[in-house]
Amino acid sequence: MSAILPTDISAFSYFFSRVTTLFSLFLFSVYDDEEDIIEYLDLSTIKRPNLEPKRINIDFPTWMVKKLDEEAQHIGVSRQAIIKNLAS
Repeated sequence: MSAILPTDISAFSYFFSRVTTLFSLFLFSVYDDEEDIIEYLDLSTIKRPNLEPKRINIDFPTWMVKKLDEEAQHIGVSRQAIIKNLAS
């Protein structure tokens, strides 16, 4: 009995793109019918790109650090929290 899936890479790539396209069309039709598509998705693999934290160093003048510290103490949070709030 021969395999259902293609064996060479170009044929597999073509096969996979067709399956992906068909699934996309299926999801669009389900969505267009105002049905819930969540049951067709694997939510355990979802990732939002570029949200990983990246550590950086920033040099501020002394007067700015003092103002940040004053504001942080006034609000009752850390200097880092003030900077994150201002940067977002």
